[in-house]
Amino acid sequence: MRLIINLGNSDLIVRESGNGNKYLPCKENNNCFVQRVQTIVEALNGNDSLDINEDGRLNSPIYVKVADDNDHTFTVIDFPILKKEIQKAFELSDERPLNVTVFVTEQEDESNNNLDTKDLAKILSGIYGKTMFPEVNFEFKVISCNPSDYSAVHNEYSQFFIEQKFENVMVAIASGTPAMNLALATCSIRYCKNVKQFYSSKENEGKDTNLFKLNYFSDSEFLVAKEKLIKIFEGGDYSAAKILVSEPPLSYIDGIDKFIDYFDKRRNYQFKDAYEAYLELTKISSNTYGMLKNCSESLNKMDYCINSDNKELDIKKDESVLVLYESLQNAKFFYLKEQYFTAVAFLNAFLDMMTSYIIGKALDFNLIYNGVWYKGLDSLLEKKVFINELVKTNFSNEISQWYKNEGKPEISFKEKKYLVIRMLSKLPKESININRETLINFGNLYNCQKQFKAFSNIRNSLPIAHSPKSISKKTIENSLSDYYGNNYTISGDNKFLSVIDVFKSILIKSANGSFDNQFNDYRDIGLDILKSLSLNND
Repeated sequence: MRLIINLGNSDLIVRESGNGNKYLPCKENNNCFVQRVQTIVEALNGNDSLDINEDGRLNSPIYVKVADDNDHTFTVIDFPILKKEIQKAFELSDERPLNVTVFVTEQEDESNNNLDTKDLAKILSGIYGKTMFPEVNFEFKVISCNPSDYSAVHNEYSQFFIEQKFENVMVAIASGTPAMNLALATCSIRYCKNVKQFYSSKENEGKDTNLFKLNYFSDSEFLVAKEKLIKIFEGGDYSAAKILVSEPPLSYIDGIDKFIDYFDKRRNYQFKDAYEAYLELTKISSNTYGMLKNCSESLNKMDYCINSDNKELDIKKDESVLVLYESLQNAKFFYLKEQYFTAVAFLNAFLDMMTSYIIGKALDFNLIYNGVWYKGLDSLLEKKVFINELVKTNFSNEISQWYKNEGKPEISFKEKKYLVIRMLSKLPKESININRETLINFGNLYNCQKQFKAFSNIRNSLPIAHSPKSISKKTIENSLSDYYGNNYTISGDNKFLSVIDVFKSILIKSANGSFDNQFNDYRDIGLDILKSLSLNND
């Protein structure tokens, strides 16, 4: 650990023999400060050793004759505040020697340098420092600007900390100008990983100085950065979040970069990468990041549900239902953030996958109806006899009416899927050769067919490729109202969210009890984790 302090012009106490008058500080005549410190330096330099007590009292007083001044015999040379600071550092660290960085002033403007403390460094680096502080290694940093100019001082401190890249430091806010103290406090928090700060109360000329733990600057800096991160995270801007956590003080939180990377990868359906980030996070802190367990333990298997060649969903894998739910979460998230273009895009992606999922899952049960054997998705969708087979069923009138209303001689691939959903939802009980409850759950998707078309209409009728903001909440809600009115279960001011809830219910039922603890919003869990994070300043 390194101790970092400022040295002020009232930190050195010097007394003379006789009446015990103070030679320093010399507040009655500030112009004499630099001259008197130089006198002390010259007096000490003439000694190879010092016979001095812990309180700075010289057992062998030092006599010095100064030109154009009275003779002086010094009996006390003491840095009481510095001693308390070093004592506290010894309590916090077993490192010996203790490295101490001392900021002193040497202004370039000679008209204001009558109180500069650069010569105090000479005292501490000479025989006095070696005698009083044998286990301390002093290093001095000179401030050349006006020590009362906060902006200039802050720049010098910032440059120093950036260059040094300290990690574990103790900072004492006890001496120097207010500008120096504030700059030291803020810059140390900003650029050092582990910082312990203290402030002092000075009594009896510093002899009764006490140091108290100071958390204000570390807490303030961290809380400001944390609140900013939470706001960015809530908005889903993970790129901006990555930049923010790469800088102090947030960068000092172990795993915070991996934490943000987890959410960024997951939103982009890079489930394997997100899973690896999750595993690394649990190694860093199982208590904190372990909160992601329920929504993360299937990520690796979810990755294998997406075909690497055509990026299509493999509905035969159980975890495919979780991939569907991922798109549903994304649609809801961006809708709540008023990013309606992105919300509609994610919901359309969900709808396309969901349609294939429902048909494929239902047909995998080998459905027999009216002598027609439907076995597998491809046999239905690829053979030209598809329409003829459907006409043989009791749905012929309904299908014919549908064609008439649409005015289409042929139907598209997607429309075929809609017809299959309609067919499955209408099958009588005695015609079903599979688990009826499961099939009904799938067939109920037909009740949401109109919202398929509703969102397709929104997507196809607006120039969203050129003006994403043209989709508004009002546009979406009005479109849904055209289909559902006020008498349907999809109602209220947020019909979009009601639609999301309907689909979520269908997904949960179709999972047949699997993954029950994973149908939750991982972003909400992430937000709870962010709010719980703190810096360890003990």
